[in-house]
Amino acid sequence: MAYAAVVAGAGPAGLAVVGNLLEKNPNGKILWVDPDFKGGRFSKQWREVPSNTKVKLFRDFAMALQPFRDVVDKTPCPNALTALENLDQDRGCPISLAADMCLMLTHGLSNNSQVVTQLGQVTGASLNSMLASTSYPDLKVRWFPRNGLRYAKFEDGWILRDNTGLKGAAAEFARAHLEDDVLPHSEAGKFISKHDCSGGYEKEIMTYEENLPGCTHIVSATGFTPDAVPLLSQDGRNLHNADLVYDNLNGGFMNKKGEQIKGLFGAGIAFPERVTDPLGNQELNVGMWKFMKYLKRVVPEWIEK
Repeated sequence: MAYAAVVAGAGPAGLAVVGNLLEKNPNGKILWVDPDFKGGRFSKQWREVPSNTKVKLFRDFAMALQPFRDVVDKTPCPNALTALENLDQDRGCPISLAADMCLMLTHGLSNNSQVVTQLGQVTGASLNSMLASTSYPDLKVRWFPRNGLRYAKFEDGWILRDNTGLKGAAAEFARAHLEDDVLPHSEAGKFISKHDCSGGYEKEIMTYEENLPGCTHIVSATGFTPDAVPLLSQDGRNLHNADLVYDNLNGGFMNKKGEQIKGLFGAGIAFPERVTDPLGNQELNVGMWKFMKYLKRVVPEWIEK
């Protein structure tokens, strides 16, 4: 069978890609590949994490596309979306609730006659990632920040440090417990000690040498590294990861010569959009609603190409 598109991954971005392709090219067959169709890392590893995203944007994600709305209309109530609708729309929520909504949409799209699902994995390497969350009162934590706490700031129609600043429950916790003037007296200060690593590489290493002895576990919270893209070929020539250059503005890929690789596109946390705020700051745009807005803009271009 010939397919109009092959989509690798059933996390929020993969889900949004399938929805956009169905909306813009309703007669095109889609092969959708994922190891288990259980929502990706978003659902399997981050469910207990409080979201940075407001609940209303999760709802907007579910209602952004006609194929999604069709699934919602066919799903009996109460369901994962109605659970979100019953919450304060201007606050975050546990990611588990948004993940359940994604699973509901995934199940619905899997039954679409234009979608063929295939259990499998399209990847070239694996990345072990860990998110640690605990409430054990006997645990002692040594915190090694390189910078001061940074918060997202809501401006008129835009957000400063939208992707790099703390928001929601995480920001509330940081302000109440982790700022320098409150940490020594806060509840968190009973088991968290701060060891400042700012001031350059030599000071950072010295701080580690002085304070890491005695620690039994290390959690490196320094961001994400994308999995390797599987081995591809173009015109009979293999394309390795080092040959691929991602275009953060339209989702396409180029080779080292700057030539477009036809038919290959990326989105999601591994391949996010690059955005520029009114002050000229550039960030990589990560979040379910951000993925949706990006894909609604670029998928029509993908189909044309």
